[in-house]
Parts: sequence; structure tokens; C-alpha cells
Amino acid sequence: MNTRALVASALVCVVATLGSCASARPAAGVDRGEAPSFADVAGRFNERADRLGRIWANATARFSYLDEDGKRHTEQGEGHFQFIAPDHFAMSIGKISEVLFWLGCDTDRYWFFQMYEGNRVSVGRNKNIGHPCSRDLGLPASPIDIIDLLGVTPIDPASHGATSWSTNGRWLVVDAPGGLAWRRLFLDPATLLPSRVELYDPNDTAEPVVIAMIEEYDRVELDGVGGFMPKAPSRIQIDHPASETSIRLFLHNMNDGRTNGRMSDAVFSFESLVEAFGPKAVEVLDQRCPEPALPR
Repeated sequence: MNTRALVASALVCVVATLGSCASARPAAGVDRGEAPSFADVAGRFNERADRLGRIWANATARFSYLDEDGKRHTEQGEGHFQFIAPDHFAMSIGKISEVLFWLGCDTDRYWFFQMYEGNRVSVGRNKNIGHPCSRDLGLPASPIDIIDLLGVTPIDPASHGATSWSTNGRWLVVDAPGGLAWRRLFLDPATLLPSRVELYDPNDTAEPVVIAMIEEYDRVELDGVGGFMPKAPSRIQIDHPASETSIRLFLHNMNDGRTNGRMSDAVFSFESLVEAFGPKAVEVLDQRCPEPALPR
């Protein structure tokens, strides 16, 4: 399997990356008047996002990619998705209970274990992503960006964001600046659930780098909490236009990971994963940066 195949595989099952999008869409061309303020939308959006600080799910994914000869391939795999806000993420991928790939990040670093061929790992520091001194991971999106694509992370109401209506009036569009990537969210005006999330390079906002289309939502069961449960994407498609890679994710049995000890600190620890998987080769992607992921 070539690098692009590994990339697509890694994203497939883990993200990894959660009621359907607008169930009653207004007719095209609706004039809604002035959009609500950014601070107001952020506050309402965060009422749901703040309850989704922990997510564990079974995941199934189908992915499509082009090989080095330009031939399109389609694959499918299964695994687990794990997330603890704001920046701890783990996605395992495999078949028949065998882990073949593991993608993840914590506050400072991101990593991609590939046990399928060569048993190796690539690692880098989040703040070095996109800098000339750091090489690309080879995935449609870095782990820290995948988190934002799911539309479950809060919007900072104090940031210099903006709101507007889409051209046809169907969606409330929110531009939310970020440190590593700039988000544009298309929200259902009634529920504020995202139907589309775009990530942009903060230095070049002409075209989105990655696009996520959220097709369906489901409840996330919270341990010891009754009544209304928050919703997260359960069917999502991620497209990376530059590489013509697309991934369709199906997340099942979503919960907060508090039952049966499903989530442990080890799944978000690079050192613990190195000990568990024993990679034969370690590739430091930002070795040339002033502060690489691992000491020189």
C-alpha cells in the first residue's frame, strides 16, 4: 500500500473523525435580514460543544484515493475514535481486531503509527505544521485539524470572528479564526448544528484546504446524565481537493467514554504508544525546526 493509501486508511476509521443536518430547510433565496452577532452565535453554539468534551465511538469508514499512477482505489476499515477536549485525539484503524494504523495528537505533538508496512511512526510538533522547516504528514488533514472538522470544538466568542447568511439564505455562516487553521462553519439557523466545515490556511484564505460535509447526527450518551443528550456527527465526509482524497466516516455507539474505563491517558501519550507498538523507525517531520518534536 502506498503512502496515499496509508493516509486515506488512517483517516477512515478513526476519525477519525460524529438528527440530520437541517431537517427543514427554508427555500432558496430567503431574505433573513441581518445575521445574529458573532458573540451570540458562539455562546449558543458552545452550549452544545461544551457538553462534548469527551467522545468515544466505534467507527467504520470508506475512503477513496488515487495511487501514484492516477488509478482510483476504494477501501474500507474499522476502528475506534477517541477525543478529550480541547486537543487530545486518538484514532485506531484495522481489520479483524488487528490495529494497522494509529493517528493522534495531544496539546503539543501529533503522530501517525503505521504497522501495516515497516512498523514506523511519524511525529511532529503542532506549532510547526505548515512551516517550511516541517515536512507534511501526508494526510488530508493533521490530527489537530481533524478535531475542528467535526464541529464539536467551542468557538471563542472573544475572537475576531464574523457571521453572515449564505447566498441562498439556508445557512448561517460563521468565520472563526484559529491558531493553526481558520474555520468556516455553515450552521442550521434553528439548531446551530454544522452541515459543512471548511478549514483554511490562515495565510491564504482564498480556497479551503479541507472540507467536511456532515450528513447525519446522533446522540452522545453521557454517563450519569439523564434527559437531553448533545448531538455529534455520526456520518461525515472529508474531502482534500488537492490530493483528490475523500473519506466517509460512520461513527456508532457514541458516548463520553466514562463507562468500563474505555479511555485512558495512554491512548493519548506518544511515549506510551511507542512502548506498546515498538516502531522500528521514528521519523521526526520537523527535525529542521528550532523546536522539533523530539530532541536532535
